[in-house]
Amino acid sequence: MPSVARSRPMTEDQTMIPSSTLSPPSRRLDMIDALRGVALLGMFAYHLSWDLAYLGFVRQSLPFEPAMAWFAHAVAGSFLALAGAGLVLADDRGRDRAAYLRRLALVAGAATLVTIVSYFAMPQAMVTFGILHLIALMSVLGLPFLRMPRVVAALAAIVVAALPLAFRSPAFDHPTLAWLGLSTTSPNSIDFVPLFPWAAAVLAGIVAMRAILESLPDGAWAHWRAEGRFTRLLVWGGRRSLWIYLVHQPVFLALLFGLANVTGVRPATVDRGELFMNDCRSNCAASGGSADICQRACSCTADNARAAGLWDRLITNRLTPEQTTQIGEMARACVPQRRRG
Repeated sequence: MPSVARSRPMTEDQTMIPSSTLSPPSRRLDMIDALRGVALLGMFAYHLSWDLAYLGFVRQSLPFEPAMAWFAHAVAGSFLALAGAGLVLADDRGRDRAAYLRRLALVAGAATLVTIVSYFAMPQAMVTFGILHLIALMSVLGLPFLRMPRVVAALAAIVVAALPLAFRSPAFDHPTLAWLGLSTTSPNSIDFVPLFPWAAAVLAGIVAMRAILESLPDGAWAHWRAEGRFTRLLVWGGRRSLWIYLVHQPVFLALLFGLANVTGVRPATVDRGELFMNDCRSNCAASGGSADICQRACSCTADNARAAGLWDRLITNRLTPEQTTQIGEMARACVPQRRRG
């Protein structure tokens, strides 16, 4: 979802083949579209598990268990790496400022839409900086690395990935700085993908695609065309991944509610306390915390909220601004000292 071009633009759902590779210039890289389609299948699987757990059809801890958390990280990382690869492919065709700005506006607009919808649908866990927000930002911050030596981009990826493991500070705990990923706590959000460490995946995609173009400019990978029904379906989805991303969750939820009505099955009562703990552990892990540290920090925060008489208000999203600040202070106090950098 990050780009720039001369002949024709590359959008989120249009990854163009480098002009030095195939002709006519309007042909696309089926390989990249197919890989994005595979990533979509992974996203479907994880989000479906989250929906089933949230509605109570399966155990609520399922999407937050270590294996599923790592699976979710792999899916997100693949989308980000493909976004970096897309930047390189578009740049290989030349720089078309109008096409680049159109694409940037499309992704930024979609990110804004996600924030607005999540505010009304789940205000207690709204998306303030999710994967689309990061892709829009890296569509700008990634541009210099398209022309720098590849080793510079590779080193930058390593630094970006390692920094939040070595340094975190309360100075970044203010909500307006959470998107950096260097705070000692993480916001409660259904989709939080901070700059550090996740921008490393975009940079890795840039490095990998530049290496491919420079070493295999006429490789078979660029000439591969989808032939089977399944691979053509993957390519079709990969070319429309942004729109599919935006509409798939409402479709999933509508189908699940419809299935429940037809079969007479009713979701179990949602344990809001467990949902809070799952969200807390997931956000902590996404920010680089170990499973043990995240469990202890979240349990500590919950215990302190109960002791202060704020637990019920916390899990039902009825905190006043002052109480929200109080909970934030409790959470920071629960973070082990060594994580404060």
